[in-house]
Amino acid sequence: MAAMDEPRLNRRTLLVGGGLVAFAAIAFVLVPLALMAVTPHYHGTLYDEPVAIDFSLPRADGGTFRLADYRGQVVALYFGYTSCPDVCPTTLYDLHRTLQALGDQGREVVVAFVTVDPDVDTPDRLVTYLAAFDPAFIGLYGAPDQLQSVYDRFGVTVISEQETAGSYRLAHTGSVFVVDRAGHLRLRLHAGAAPQDMASDLHFLLRERVP
Repeated sequence: MAAMDEPRLNRRTLLVGGGLVAFAAIAFVLVPLALMAVTPHYHGTLYDEPVAIDFSLPRADGGTFRLADYRGQVVALYFGYTSCPDVCPTTLYDLHRTLQALGDQGREVVVAFVTVDPDVDTPDRLVTYLAAFDPAFIGLYGAPDQLQSVYDRFGVTVISEQETAGSYRLAHTGSVFVVDRAGHLRLRLHAGAAPQDMASDLHFLLRERVP
């Protein structure tokens, strides 16, 4: 009798063992996917250590922009110039689309454009330029030494390139720098990033609350 039951037990063992292997294989695939669903997956680059940051600059529409005044909101800072032929207008348009993609949450995001061409970008010019992309965008300017101090805080590089007589082009850092609700520099959104990806990244930061 024992000799007849042994093959049945072996088959049962194989079936059970095979089922466990199949279950383990499925879990190996599904568990990481489930974790990704609940864990923020950023498209931009997070800073290893959040950096507390603050500065103030004149606003093109009057008054002073103090970063500390925007605690509780997410602030996206872009450094560019109004004569830029390509990356600046593209990035500003993409930021406008990003706010649209966020819907009501978009009202909790402040977008500020810091000029890297203070000799040309007057307050009136900045206001007119930014209004073409989004009337809520804030233009910031200042004396060269004021601006350089801010560039240094964010690690922004600006290089003037002479093209032809009387014309020039500025090579500059093209990232969008994102400061979270607590006033910490947390994230860099890369030039050319899709609006839906930027909206996704900002959504994660908007879900956080200031302690």
